[in-house]
Amino acid sequence: EPQFLGGVVQELAGSDTVRAMALAVRVEKERFKFNCAHFVAFKGFRERLHGHNYQVGVTVYGELATDGYVLDFGVVKEHAVKLCKAWNEHFICPMNSDVLDIKRGDGRIEITCEDGAYFVFPEVDCLCLPIVHSTAEELAIVFTDLLIKSLTLEYLEERKITEFKVSVGETINQQAIYRLKLKDYPEIVHAARSKATPCLDCATDGQGGADAVSLK
Repeated sequence: EPQFLGGVVQELAGSDTVRAMALAVRVEKERFKFNCAHFVAFKGFRERLHGHNYQVGVTVYGELATDGYVLDFGVVKEHAVKLCKAWNEHFICPMNSDVLDIKRGDGRIEITCEDGAYFVFPEVDCLCLPIVHSTAEELAIVFTDLLIKSLTLEYLEERKITEFKVSVGETINQQAIYRLKLKDYPEIVHAARSKATPCLDCATDGQGGADAVSLK
Protein backbone atom coordinates (compact mmCIF):
# COMPACT_ATOMS: atom_id res chain seq x y z
CA GLU A 1 0.00 0.00 0.00
CA PRO A 2 1.26 3.51 -0.75
CA GLN A 3 2.36 5.22 2.45
CA PHE A 4 2.39 8.82 1.20
CA LEU A 5 3.80 11.41 3.60
CA GLY A 6 2.29 9.73 6.65
CA GLY A 7 4.40 6.66 6.03
CA VAL A 8 7.50 8.78 5.56
CA VAL A 9 6.89 10.57 8.85
CA GLN A 10 6.33 7.26 10.62
CA GLU A 11 9.53 5.84 9.18
CA LEU A 12 11.56 8.89 10.15
CA ALA A 13 9.84 9.51 13.51
CA GLY A 14 12.30 10.86 16.04
CA SER A 15 14.90 11.74 13.43
CA ASP A 16 16.46 15.16 13.04
CA THR A 17 14.80 15.45 9.63
CA VAL A 18 11.29 15.29 11.05
CA ARG A 19 12.02 17.35 14.14
CA ALA A 20 13.37 20.16 11.97
CA MET A 21 10.15 20.41 9.95
CA ALA A 22 8.67 23.90 10.04
CA LEU A 23 5.22 23.40 11.56
CA ALA A 24 2.60 25.45 13.35
CA VAL A 25 -0.55 24.91 15.38
CA ARG A 26 -3.42 27.40 15.25
CA VAL A 27 -6.10 27.60 17.93
CA GLU A 28 -9.25 29.74 17.73
CA LYS A 29 -12.07 28.84 20.10
CA GLU A 30 -15.38 30.37 21.11
CA ARG A 31 -13.99 30.66 24.64
CA PHE A 32 -11.02 32.74 23.39
CA LYS A 33 -12.92 35.97 23.94
CA PHE A 34 -13.25 38.85 26.36
CA ASN A 35 -15.78 41.66 26.52
CA CYS A 36 -14.34 45.06 27.41
CA ALA A 37 -15.08 48.77 27.21
CA HIS A 38 -12.46 51.24 25.99
CA PHE A 39 -11.75 54.36 24.01
CA VAL A 40 -8.69 55.18 21.92
CA ALA A 41 -7.11 58.58 22.56
CA PHE A 42 -4.16 60.30 20.95
CA LYS A 43 -3.14 63.93 20.41
CA GLY A 44 -6.19 65.85 19.24
CA PHE A 45 -8.51 62.84 19.11
CA ARG A 46 -10.64 60.75 21.45
CA GLU A 47 -13.20 58.10 20.67
CA ARG A 48 -16.41 57.90 22.64
CA LEU A 49 -16.55 55.24 25.30
CA HIS A 50 -17.73 51.97 23.73
CA GLY A 51 -17.06 48.26 23.87
CA HIS A 52 -16.17 45.15 21.88
CA ASN A 53 -16.55 41.40 22.10
CA TYR A 54 -12.88 40.74 21.45
CA GLN A 55 -11.85 37.41 19.90
CA VAL A 56 -8.36 35.94 20.24
CA GLY A 57 -6.47 33.51 18.01
CA VAL A 58 -3.11 31.90 18.77
CA THR A 59 -0.61 30.38 16.32
CA VAL A 60 2.52 28.69 17.62
CA TYR A 61 5.45 27.78 15.34
CA GLY A 62 8.07 25.20 16.17
CA GLU A 63 9.54 21.80 15.53
CA LEU A 64 7.81 18.45 15.62
CA ALA A 65 8.73 16.85 18.94
CA THR A 66 9.15 13.14 19.56
CA ASP A 67 5.60 13.02 20.97
CA GLY A 68 4.22 14.12 17.59
CA TYR A 69 3.23 17.61 18.77
CA VAL A 70 4.55 21.10 18.18
CA LEU A 71 2.49 22.12 21.20
CA ASP A 72 -0.58 20.33 22.52
CA PHE A 73 -3.81 22.14 21.58
CA GLY A 74 -5.03 21.58 25.12
CA VAL A 75 -2.08 23.43 26.61
CA VAL A 76 -2.67 26.44 24.39
CA LYS A 77 -6.39 26.44 25.21
CA GLU A 78 -5.85 26.23 28.97
CA HIS A 79 -3.57 29.25 29.15
CA ALA A 80 -5.38 31.42 26.58
CA VAL A 81 -8.76 30.86 28.24
CA LYS A 82 -7.30 31.77 31.63
CA LEU A 83 -6.08 35.11 30.27
CA CYS A 84 -9.36 35.85 28.51
CA LYS A 85 -11.30 35.22 31.72
CA ALA A 86 -8.99 37.57 33.63
CA TRP A 87 -9.57 40.35 31.09
CA ASN A 88 -13.32 39.83 30.65
CA GLU A 89 -15.81 42.56 31.62
CA HIS A 90 -13.42 45.41 32.41
CA PHE A 91 -12.68 48.90 31.19
CA ILE A 92 -9.28 48.85 29.46
CA CYS A 93 -7.16 51.57 31.01
CA PRO A 94 -3.96 52.45 29.04
CA MET A 95 -1.71 53.39 31.95
CA ASN A 96 1.09 54.71 29.71
CA SER A 97 -1.14 57.06 27.72
CA ASP A 98 0.62 60.23 26.59
CA VAL A 99 -2.61 62.25 26.44
CA LEU A 100 -4.71 61.01 29.36
CA ASP A 101 -4.17 62.21 32.91
CA ILE A 102 -4.74 59.03 34.92
CA LYS A 103 -4.92 59.04 38.71
CA ARG A 104 -5.23 55.83 40.71
CA GLY A 105 -6.16 55.71 44.38
CA ASP A 106 -8.91 55.28 46.95
CA GLY A 107 -10.27 52.32 45.01
CA ARG A 108 -10.95 54.23 41.84
CA ILE A 109 -9.40 55.32 38.55
CA GLU A 110 -9.85 58.95 37.48
CA ILE A 111 -9.19 59.91 33.86
CA THR A 112 -9.07 63.45 32.51
CA CYS A 113 -8.93 63.79 28.71
CA GLU A 114 -7.50 66.53 26.49
CA ASP A 115 -11.01 67.61 25.48
CA GLY A 116 -12.05 68.06 29.12
CA ALA A 117 -13.99 64.81 29.39
CA TYR A 118 -13.70 63.27 32.85
CA PHE A 119 -14.28 59.65 33.84
CA VAL A 120 -14.29 57.88 37.19
CA PHE A 121 -14.27 54.07 37.28
CA PRO A 122 -14.19 51.69 40.24
CA GLU A 123 -10.67 50.27 40.26
CA VAL A 124 -12.05 46.73 40.45
CA ASP A 125 -13.74 47.30 37.08
CA CYS A 126 -10.55 48.42 35.32
CA LEU A 127 -7.99 46.37 33.41
CA CYS A 128 -4.86 48.45 33.89
CA LEU A 129 -2.39 47.63 31.13
CA PRO A 130 1.10 49.01 30.39
CA ILE A 131 0.05 50.35 26.97
CA VAL A 132 -0.20 53.78 25.38
CA HIS A 133 -3.40 53.16 23.44
CA SER A 134 -6.14 50.58 23.96
CA THR A 135 -5.96 49.47 20.32
CA ALA A 136 -6.23 45.87 19.17
CA GLU A 137 -2.58 46.09 18.11
CA GLU A 138 -1.30 46.94 21.58
CA LEU A 139 -3.67 44.46 23.22
CA ALA A 140 -2.23 41.72 20.99
CA ILE A 141 1.30 42.60 22.15
CA VAL A 142 0.40 42.44 25.84
CA PHE A 143 -1.65 39.26 25.40
CA THR A 144 1.31 37.57 23.70
CA ASP A 145 3.64 38.59 26.52
CA LEU A 146 1.27 37.29 29.19
CA LEU A 147 0.71 34.06 27.30
CA ILE A 148 4.45 33.42 27.11
CA LYS A 149 4.79 34.14 30.83
CA SER A 150 1.91 31.81 31.63
CA LEU A 151 3.38 28.97 29.58
CA THR A 152 6.91 29.94 30.79
CA LEU A 153 9.84 30.66 28.53
CA GLU A 154 11.66 27.59 29.85
CA TYR A 155 8.85 25.27 28.76
CA LEU A 156 8.59 26.86 25.32
CA GLU A 157 12.34 26.63 24.74
CA GLU A 158 12.26 23.00 25.83
CA ARG A 159 9.52 22.38 23.26
CA LYS A 160 11.66 24.23 20.67
CA ILE A 161 8.94 26.78 19.98
CA THR A 162 10.29 29.45 17.62
CA GLU A 163 7.51 31.98 17.08
CA PHE A 164 4.12 33.20 18.31
CA LYS A 165 1.40 34.89 16.30
CA VAL A 166 -1.52 36.28 18.29
CA SER A 167 -4.56 37.99 16.80
CA VAL A 168 -7.02 40.19 18.68
CA GLY A 169 -10.19 41.00 16.77
CA GLU A 170 -12.79 43.62 17.57
CA THR A 171 -15.29 42.02 15.20
CA ILE A 172 -15.40 39.45 12.40
CA ASN A 173 -12.72 40.07 9.75
CA GLN A 174 -11.29 43.00 11.72
CA GLN A 175 -8.27 42.01 13.76
CA ALA A 176 -4.73 43.00 14.64
CA ILE A 177 -1.97 40.39 14.47
CA TYR A 178 1.28 40.43 16.44
CA ARG A 179 4.16 38.14 15.51
CA LEU A 180 7.05 37.51 17.88
CA LYS A 181 10.12 35.35 17.33
CA LEU A 182 10.88 33.74 20.67
CA LYS A 183 14.63 34.35 20.30
CA ASP A 184 13.90 38.10 20.40
CA TYR A 185 11.78 37.93 23.55
CA PRO A 186 14.55 38.35 26.17
CA GLU A 187 15.84 41.47 24.39
CA ILE A 188 12.34 42.97 24.26
CA VAL A 189 11.85 42.25 27.96
CA HIS A 190 15.19 43.82 28.83
CA ALA A 191 14.33 46.97 26.88
CA ALA A 192 10.93 47.23 28.58
CA ARG A 193 12.40 46.83 32.06
CA SER A 194 14.61 49.87 31.49
CA LYS A 195 11.50 52.06 31.19
CA ALA A 196 9.28 53.21 34.05
CA THR A 197 5.94 51.50 33.57
CA PRO A 198 3.14 51.82 36.17
CA CYS A 199 1.82 48.26 35.86
CA LEU A 200 5.00 46.21 35.58
CA ASP A 201 4.92 44.89 39.13
CA CYS A 202 1.23 44.07 39.28
CA ALA A 203 -0.37 40.66 38.91
CA THR A 204 -3.26 39.52 36.77
CA ASP A 205 -5.73 38.09 39.23
CA GLY A 206 -8.92 37.95 37.16
CA GLN A 207 -11.04 38.85 40.18
CA GLY A 208 -11.93 42.46 39.85
CA GLY A 209 -9.27 45.09 39.22
CA ALA A 210 -6.95 43.24 36.90
CA ASP A 211 -3.41 44.39 36.29
CA ALA A 212 -1.11 42.90 33.69
CA VAL A 213 2.23 41.37 34.54
CA SER A 214 3.84 42.44 31.30
CA LEU A 215 7.34 42.72 29.93
CA LYS A 216 9.32 42.26 33.08
